[in-house]
Amino acid sequence: MKKIVFLLVCLFLITGCDITYNVNIDEDLFSEDISVLEKNYDNFYYYSGNMSMVELSDFYLQKEIPYHYDDLYVPEANKKIKGVSYYDVKNLSNDYQVGLSLKSKFKDLEDYSRSNMVWKGCLNKRFSEKDGNYIIEVSGFKSFDEYDNLDNLIINITSDYKLVKSNADEVHGKVYTWNINRDNYDTKKIKIIFEVDNPILKNDVFSFVIVAVIALIIGLLLYNKYRNRFDSENSL
Repeated sequence: MKKIVFLLVCLFLITGCDITYNVNIDEDLFSEDISVLEKNYDNFYYYSGNMSMVELSDFYLQKEIPYHYDDLYVPEANKKIKGVSYYDVKNLSNDYQVGLSLKSKFKDLEDYSRSNMVWKGCLNKRFSEKDGNYIIEVSGFKSFDEYDNLDNLIINITSDYKLVKSNADEVHGKVYTWNINRDNYDTKKIKIIFEVDNPILKNDVFSFVIVAVIALIIGLLLYNKYRNRFDSENSL
């Protein structure tokens, strides 16, 4: 099992390949989309252990990779196990690049906190929900220490939720981006807070609904009252 985990990490981190890690947060659903690309032809056949980048890519296209971090599960298998969630893996290799994409979905913040990729790539992790806010903090990108050839890691977090606080390097609309490289990985920290539950707004909406329901009931009673009176007068 340890050998397979090592090979998976090597696939992502050897030969200077760039990693783009995208997370979309939408109504408590966390969608993870990771792409790993090596575009330097000289590195396609760089060997780690007994496999080159090309061979590693082919190897993992044949494996089922769970996207929950859990010691009870075998990290990779030749077939799916009932009750275990697996990455949707696609081949991105062609004549000009070698790589993979991996996609997954988590039902809420707590579920996302067990992301296999986050656990393997980061030393420090904090995922919490407090006072109606989602708080995400990540640092300690240990992969840069373990693999000398990792050059760039681009992290994009996209959400429709109201932003409370962020230390993103770039912001494009609802996309918050951090650029992590060999010059800043040891001090770089990711912190972002979204407002996902506004108690005041919820109370206002609840009050509005109650008033609307009461008004509707009164309206129906008055309508029935006058309709019955009208029917009585016409029957005389």
